[in-house]
Amino acid sequence: MNHPILGEIRPCSDLSDAFEAVVDYESRTVRFLLSEDDRPLEETIALAAEVATQMRRLDDEAKRRVVADLRGTYNAGWNEHDVVQDDGSLKSVSNPQLSETEFYEKLLLNSIDVTGDRCVTFFYKDGGLFWGHAVVVNSLQGTDFSEAYAELFG
Repeated sequence: MNHPILGEIRPCSDLSDAFEAVVDYESRTVRFLLSEDDRPLEETIALAAEVATQMRRLDDEAKRRVVADLRGTYNAGWNEHDVVQDDGSLKSVSNPQLSETEFYEKLLLNSIDVTGDRCVTFFYKDGGLFWGHAVVVNSLQGTDFSEAYAELFG
């Protein structure tokens, strides 16, 4: 099906009970994954369209939540790690601690999951800050991110 905001909505190739759409955002595309979660598909699509039309504001709010919830975690130890050398030995690496602005700027919105008529999850690429773990922001109140929370996943 074709949607005026989300474009083509098609069955998801990865999940049999979900749909996907791709939306242009800044100079790239962002994948939307839509899961009905016992709600009519129309309600999930309506929430996804609302998210898409407010993406710039929501992206900013979500990044600010990541900064508030996870920057301290990064600066308290994730910025230090060991790298295996060619000879099998370990070399300790200590990256600088990041300011709020530096941390914020590392975050790049990658995809958005919309579940039912209230759950929105933003997934971020983090430039390797958390060694391949996904940085996610969850809102259980739709586009109201006032109680959203950030966490590491995977």
